Amino acid sequence: MHGVSLTAQVIDAVRRDPAAGALPYLLPYVNVPWVEGGVTNPMDEALLAGATFPSGRPLPPSLRAWPAYDISLLERYKWFTSDGDFAPRPLDQLVGDEMGDFWGAEFARLSGRFSECFLLPGGSDSRRILAVTDPDEEGEYPVLALDLDDLPYLGLM
Repeated sequence: MHGVSLTAQVIDAVRRDPAAGALPYLLPYVNVPWVEGGVTNPMDEALLAGATFPSGRPLPPSLRAWPAYDISLLERYKWFTSDGDFAPRPLDQLVGDEMGDFWGAEFARLSGRFSECFLLPGGSDSRRILAVTDPDEEGEYPVLALDLDDLPYLGLM
């Protein structure tokens, strides 16, 4: 399950418990709430209706559903500029910003293929990244698994 159906399940769960953490089983010692302060902050409907990524690619269906409910999680993960526009980072910059410049340099050769990336919640020495590239048959973009525990690893989730 992924895409809109998964997003709908998450929204239903958060509605039942607005203060719920996004990763209670993976990282019970880190509180990453889905919704900041338990109060939703939806994206303006007119902005969402016309929203695209800087490349001109459309938002995937799941990403239209979530900001219609709340944008606080995306704001905390640096998805927007100060003007409210989407702020993707090339893969090497995202990795460098989050894990250190040494690691970012390891992924520089892939940044041409992955020039619009967004950090997803969770992780420590492993992270999940939304890569705005070619969508699947449901219009969803791939999520990459980044792991720097032993050797640098990047794979498709």
